[in-house]
Amino acid sequence: MCQMLKRRQWIAVAFFAMTAVAIAQTPPPPDQPPPPLVIGRDPGEPLEVIGKNFLLRVWISNVGGPGMQRIYSVRVAADGTVIIPGVVPVKAEGIPIAALEQQVTALLKPASPQATVWITILDRSSPPPASQPAIQPAAATTKPATAPTK
Repeated sequence: MCQMLKRRQWIAVAFFAMTAVAIAQTPPPPDQPPPPLVIGRDPGEPLEVIGKNFLLRVWISNVGGPGMQRIYSVRVAADGTVIIPGVVPVKAEGIPIAALEQQVTALLKPASPQATVWITILDRSSPPPASQPAIQPAAATTKPATAPTK
C-alpha cells in the first residue's frame, strides 16, 4: 500500500513537471504583434535621429493581408523625405526612427489596420557621386583619312 502511494505521488510530480514545461513553451497569444524582424536591433536605435542621405531598411508586416511582408531599402532624399512604395512621401530628416515608424504605420492603417512597421539605419554615409563612364568616347577628328604609305 505504501509503495502504491509513493508511486502515485511520483506520477503526480512527473505529470505536474511535464505540464509546467508545456505551459512554458506555449506561444504568445495571437493579439500581440510578432517581435520585430530586425535581428540584433540595438534597443537605443528607435531614438536615433535620421539624417539626409541615410539609407534605411523598412519592414512592413501585415499589409495586404495577414502574414504578408514587404521589405524596402530607401534613401533619405536631399529635401529630407523618404519615398516608401504605397505611402506618400514622408519627412524623415531630423526625427527619431520611432517617430518615422509611427508616421508610416498611421499612413498604412486605413488600408491595412494590422500593419506594423520597423525601420533601421543601414548606412549613414552619402551615396557615391555619379561616376564617369569607364570608356570615354573617342574624340571626333577633322583630319581626312589618308592612305597608308608604302
